[in-house]
Parts: sequence; C-alpha cells; structure tokens
Amino acid sequence: ATAIVDSVIREVNSNSAANDKYTEVPHLADLASYYAWIGDAPNMFLWLERAFDVSPMGVWARMLNTTLFRSIRNMPSSSRQLDSLKATVWVRIEAASRRASLP
Repeated sequence: ATAIVDSVIREVNSNSAANDKYTEVPHLADLASYYAWIGDAPNMFLWLERAFDVSPMGVWARMLNTTLFRSIRNMPSSSRQLDSLKATVWVRIEAASRRASLP
C-alpha cells in the first residue's frame, strides 16, 4: 500500500496532475482516506485540506462520516479540526451558491 500511496503522491505533486483538476481531486481525496485509515491525522489533514482547496467537494461529506474516518473523528483535537474544516468549506459552498443565483 505504501508504494501505491507514494506513487500517487508523486503524481499529485508533478506538474501533470496540477493541470487536470478532474484527476487531482480524487487523488487528494484518496490520499486523505488512506491516512485516515491508518490513523495518521496530520497527513490526513494535509491531503484533505488540499482536496478542499481544489474543490468544495474535495471529499464527500458522507465519506467523512464513515468508519474509514472514525479513528480521526475519535481524536478530540482532530475532531474539532475536522468540524472546523467542514464549516469553512460549507461557507465557501454557500457563497458560491449565492453568486450563482444572482441575476
């Protein structure tokens, strides 16, 4: 698994991945999911924040509530950080929605 993760990280950090947002977001979300799975909160947040920087749909909200992210949600400081990140993303989504609905 580590070799696959390392290859995805190299791809994401290369110039070719940066030019393709359709591919970059799933890679970033997958990296965040992997690090959540192994309980590595700092790396999970690194990739999760990058995913949300690229797209407000960086990681599906439903996915954040699965057992995959349970170990992160069970860490008090990580749980607060995750809630804060979700709130920030929600503000971005609401602002974009308001801009889209303007005449």
